[in-house]
Amino acid sequence: MSDASEMARAFAYVSDVYKTTATMLQTTDTLTLHSGKVFERVTMPQCTGGRPIGRIFSFRDITEKVEANQRIQTLSYSDLLTGLPNRRLLEDRFEVALALAQREGTPFALLFLNLDHFKHVNETLGRDFGDRVLVDVAERIKGCVRQVDTVARLCGDEFVVLAHQADHGGAEIAVGRILDAMKRPFVQGGMSFTVTASVGLALYPNDGASLVELVRRADAAMREVKQSGRAGFRFHQPQPAGVDAQARSRMRLDHAMRQALAQGRFRLHYQPQVDLQTGRVLGAEALIRWRDAELGEISPGEFIPVAEETGFIVAIDRWVMREAAQQAVAWRAAGLGLVMSVNVSALQFRQPGFVDGVADALRHAGLPADGLKRFPIGRLKIDRSFISGLPREASDAAIVQAIVSMGRAMNLQIVAEGVENEAQRAFLEDAGCDMYQGYLFAPALDVPAFEARLGVSS
Repeated sequence: MSDASEMARAFAYVSDVYKTTATMLQTTDTLTLHSGKVFERVTMPQCTGGRPIGRIFSFRDITEKVEANQRIQTLSYSDLLTGLPNRRLLEDRFEVALALAQREGTPFALLFLNLDHFKHVNETLGRDFGDRVLVDVAERIKGCVRQVDTVARLCGDEFVVLAHQADHGGAEIAVGRILDAMKRPFVQGGMSFTVTASVGLALYPNDGASLVELVRRADAAMREVKQSGRAGFRFHQPQPAGVDAQARSRMRLDHAMRQALAQGRFRLHYQPQVDLQTGRVLGAEALIRWRDAELGEISPGEFIPVAEETGFIVAIDRWVMREAAQQAVAWRAAGLGLVMSVNVSALQFRQPGFVDGVADALRHAGLPADGLKRFPIGRLKIDRSFISGLPREASDAAIVQAIVSMGRAMNLQIVAEGVENEAQRAFLEDAGCDMYQGYLFAPALDVPAFEARLGVSS
């Protein structure tokens, strides 16, 4: 190897060592000025002949980068509308509260707050107006709690308060302050109005050891407040084991219903509606029936309330209406001029597209509109609960007479359901009722049995 090559390798080695040493000695930190500007400072050694003779400083303005990072952090942990902590930051604060409670052996409380009828504000005054109300609500709640407590917005009009070192009494004081603050009138856009809230409370450790458990139980307590009249609060109360089993049963039933509709397992039976004077069948009421492969025959009295609770009744009602309309067309084609009656839930009536949905069902089936119940109302139906005691129960008899009289005054046809014996039928006829339906004539029947009862061949 030549001397030149050896020298080159030696210089290369020294250069690498120098670079490595220089890198190891380089430092970086930040400086924040009184003006708020932030600079990044990089310091590195200055060397001559391999020996340090000083340091070199360089500065770079990173204010915009720092502010951008802060905005990202803020967006990650804060609610955009109110500026309150969001669920992510609430989870962090919960871990702090949990560690403190475990170390000191003290409880803490979680309050779940939901505004009452807030959707009416959005629907009538607009979402921008509603958003301003939510900001006001957030400020009022913040003003009712201590600095160590956390107020978070989960979504919509749902807020959570995490109250540190609060037992049953402390939590009750906190929720009382919040509800008192909510009683003060809100003023927006020159309007003065009231917004109330329902609050559920859960305590650590009695009601749960995790944020998920406490939120779920406080939410359940809040819903009980809603059901009992709203504008109040309630602590979580442990439920009997059977209640959880009932909840699971409802969930299973809800799932099975949705599968049944998708897979065509529902069917309709039809109960004849009979003219009290002539005994002639004038109409039919469509009644849904369901037999599940696993659960067996399920009564409408069991699954309809669950469907109404979950909102699935709207889809069921649409299916019933389409099927009944098609059957009415088939009977008209066979010469049966029957009026088809369909039960519609109150929830379905409130749907914006209800009228269009009825029109679509009629149009799809090719059925004229006078083959279903119409608005203005033309019939008044007497529920079976008033019929069962006839004619012996004086109170039932008086109620039925009053209903018939009211119907006559309003020029409505009167239909009584649940008629099971001749004495009931005779009383209704004497009272002036127009039609009846019930086991006295026939129960709800499938199409072949219905047609056979009327003496019609398929």
